[in-house]
Amino acid sequence: MRTWSTAAILIFAWMLTTLAGCRREAALQLRTDADPLVHRLKLPSRIGAVRWLAVSPNKDTGWIPPKIEFYNVYAYIELDDDAWVALSKTIGEPGGRDTFSLPRSVADVLIPASTMKSVKQSGSDAQIDGTSLHASALSSDPQKTEVQQAIRLDRVLIVRFVAR
Repeated sequence: MRTWSTAAILIFAWMLTTLAGCRREAALQLRTDADPLVHRLKLPSRIGAVRWLAVSPNKDTGWIPPKIEFYNVYAYIELDDDAWVALSKTIGEPGGRDTFSLPRSVADVLIPASTMKSVKQSGSDAQIDGTSLHASALSSDPQKTEVQQAIRLDRVLIVRFVAR
């Protein structure tokens, strides 16, 4: 009887370890290719370096993963002065000041270290203050791309959108 209970405990411990391993959050993968952003956003023809990542809103519980129908995308796009002029012709003049909030885990990957020095961090969030832009005007296809927030920080366009 004792052998049976020891085996049952070992099997139970193995199952817990396996399930706990499935619940780990996938590492955020920084991307630097501009094409996916160019196809979803109304960007000037000339853009500088881009940094972006897609984050699934679903959390893995260890059971059957849910079907993912959309991603939250965070983008950091460098634009020169001419590109900012072209962008303002497309989306209109900027608004007032705004604060762009994003998860700290996203900010740590997305925002370059030199810029992170000016980012306010509180708890699990990071806040970036900048000039508000007309976010909805940035979407090239509102049914596939819902731009939720866009700000200008110096020469950088920071955007959060939902990609379907």
